[in-house]
Amino acid sequence: MKHRFLLIFALLLPTLFSCEKEKVPFNYQTVEIPADGVVRAIDFIDGQWVISGGNNGSTGFILTADPEFDHFSFVADTLQWPVHDQISRNNRFIFSADYGEIYFGSLDLSKINIHYPPEEFWVNTLNKKALWQIEETQEMGIYMAGGGGFGKGLILFSPNNGAHWKPYELNNEMRSVGFQPPNTIWACGYGLIIKTSDFDSGWEIVHFENKFFTGIDFFDKNSGLLSTFEGKIYRTSNGGNSWNEVSKIKGFSGGVSINKIRFLNDQLAIAIGNGGFLSISHDGGKSWKSGTDFNETNLYDMAFVDGWLYLVGSAPEVYKLMP
Repeated sequence: MKHRFLLIFALLLPTLFSCEKEKVPFNYQTVEIPADGVVRAIDFIDGQWVISGGNNGSTGFILTADPEFDHFSFVADTLQWPVHDQISRNNRFIFSADYGEIYFGSLDLSKINIHYPPEEFWVNTLNKKALWQIEETQEMGIYMAGGGGFGKGLILFSPNNGAHWKPYELNNEMRSVGFQPPNTIWACGYGLIIKTSDFDSGWEIVHFENKFFTGIDFFDKNSGLLSTFEGKIYRTSNGGNSWNEVSKIKGFSGGVSINKIRFLNDQLAIAIGNGGFLSISHDGGKSWKSGTDFNETNLYDMAFVDGWLYLVGSAPEVYKLMP
């Protein structure tokens, strides 16, 4: 009987360990970039790549590259704090960073400035927290999600292209903001999901199981995606009235952190995370195929240009593949 048990366990052992990382082969190209630190944001804007980041507790950088990544140019390599996200809106760039700092510059990026909020908008308890993500909408202004240490967090709102910001303080670290057409903003973070149709009128708490939510995105008024720190993906088809779990990364540790989730079109959706994790859906988020690769680089941002997916993360590289 003992030998039979050992035989069964030996046969099951490869299966058990195969659950730790679902292997889906990715055929990708690698481009090295001259950055000294973590790469956290990438966008293709006005015919050039804009890439930013920086190491925790160290300086930040912003650089540009031509479409083929043949030539790079540093815009700034000694920003006071690392950059986490970036957008381009109405002829200016806006960068969110550590320690609650916001950098901005014109489209030619000839000079990078620091935004200093008016005294009445200071958030003293959050001046050392990261501003993780920016959501830009034509209809409702610009929003940022920030916070740290699972505790204090905030949502920043600018109705005027980043010239002024209003804070909404929370007792939860906030990680992501998402726009649901035509007029709703969602935000999520450590144990909290909230939404609003008017920043100044307040936020509604969306009751959900207590998770560390890391990303939220909507394609239209009905279809939305939500990700967690432990590797779960939820989907809504009724505008957020209910959410269904559609994917969970298997493994003994309980999962892998998903750092960003995004619709690329009505059918194609992407989730990226730590350890080189990439999950792809070709049916609007209903089903997912997942794997790990990219030298187990923690992946933080993505760009989708001319049918190609570009990924960046904790290594000074850009990964290019056809999803």
